[in-house]
Amino acid sequence: MAAEAFARQSGARLAAGRHAVTPDTPWSLSPAHLRTAPFVARLVLPSPNGASITVATPRRVPLVAACLRNITAVGSWLTERGYGSPAHPVAVIAAGEQWPDGRLRPAVEDLLGAGALISDLHAQGAVPLSVEAAAARAAYDGTADLATRSPPVPRAAS
Repeated sequence: MAAEAFARQSGARLAAGRHAVTPDTPWSLSPAHLRTAPFVARLVLPSPNGASITVATPRRVPLVAACLRNITAVGSWLTERGYGSPAHPVAVIAAGEQWPDGRLRPAVEDLLGAGALISDLHAQGAVPLSVEAAAARAAYDGTADLATRSPPVPRAAS
């Protein structure tokens, strides 16, 4: 496995699958596991979905990986290079999770991570936001109020 080799080469610990956590390997991609696991200076978090997105991205398109820990750095890196404008739009992908049986699970943690990056980009002047980006940003910022965003739908007279 490439992640195992990379962890060994980097002097890092390797996170296990969510259901393979043990006392010797208490780290996984699960935020709940990471919250309770002991600190290590270097940790490899293998992400099959992130890897799939990386492989599927055309080589000519810059690809930047973000997480809740590096939002500010990624947002600054993008805006310093002019990304986040109509001339250089940014696509933020909340990857979700593919289960072993092939089903996809939208991941709220990925939605909130995407919203955090969009919020940071917007604060640095990135515009315009698509409806989906604005919704992810609102979910992260805690400002989602969909009831007041749309005009009421007229009802037919009875």
